[in-house]
Amino acid sequence: MVSKWFPARRGLAGGLVVGSFGLGAFIYNQSMPRLPAFHAFSVQAAQILAAGASGRTPPAVAPHILTTGEGAHTLMQIFIASGLAFLVIGLPAASILRNPPTEHGQRPGSQRSSAGYPPSSVVRMPQFYLLWLQLFANVIAGITIISNAVVILSDLTRLPPAEIAPLFGVLSVFNAIGRFFWGGISDRIGCQRTFAAMFAVQALTLFWVRGVHTPAPALAGLAIVLLCCGGGFGTMPSYSAQCFGTRYMGLNYGLVLTAWGAAGLLGPMLVARARDIGVSFAGLMPAIACALMASVILPILTRRPAPAVQSAPAV
Repeated sequence: MVSKWFPARRGLAGGLVVGSFGLGAFIYNQSMPRLPAFHAFSVQAAQILAAGASGRTPPAVAPHILTTGEGAHTLMQIFIASGLAFLVIGLPAASILRNPPTEHGQRPGSQRSSAGYPPSSVVRMPQFYLLWLQLFANVIAGITIISNAVVILSDLTRLPPAEIAPLFGVLSVFNAIGRFFWGGISDRIGCQRTFAAMFAVQALTLFWVRGVHTPAPALAGLAIVLLCCGGGFGTMPSYSAQCFGTRYMGLNYGLVLTAWGAAGLLGPMLVARARDIGVSFAGLMPAIACALMASVILPILTRRPAPAVQSAPAV
């Protein structure tokens, strides 16, 4: 929707919208632990699970305690309150969304972008698979680092996870900032160059962070990774519109976005397998950096479709 309303600034506008997605998660995750009932339950849950890990509590007892009584009631109340907030805020906001007039914001040559390719044509185009692979590579690298960031930082700095976790929680705001930061950059240098830059920056950062053992630079390195991981989501909507137009963008971008789900499924499995064979989280970073550096070739290979494809019939 926002790509249609702001064709001249698709990257920045789209990045601001998806940036609110990351910022919302940051605010939510920062506010929930401050609720007294939730905090009390989380402390109790941690104690029970720690006792279970040490063998003091039978494994079947811990889930029973955690899913019954006041703890479960607290969680259900938070779910209900969250659902009501989504209805009260989200539903009215969604109901007023409208497509812009056909001529809105059109510039010379913009008809090509607004015409759009139908999904039946998109899935037969190499550009779709190149965009899919770019988002997949960016997400699988980011999710591997971010989901294990506390352990990685603890390995690098030798600080206990309890000291690292609050610091990294604050840094997670960079995930939101990166979405409109890189989205705005894509409006100026193009989506291909932006994705190539994000891959290269992440690769060089991971190579550098591997040898860092003090908290400040290690946290700075992870902040850069967060910035680029969020940047993929800020830039890809504009990238998709650039390649496939905006007429069917909801369907086409939905197809590209399946790369996120695939990376979220495969990434943890690869990490778990590496851990099974004795590779540390920090030890995975050079391999991830090499994969990101190799991914720089993907945006270089991506070219806008030939004009003849634009005339494909709608489905």
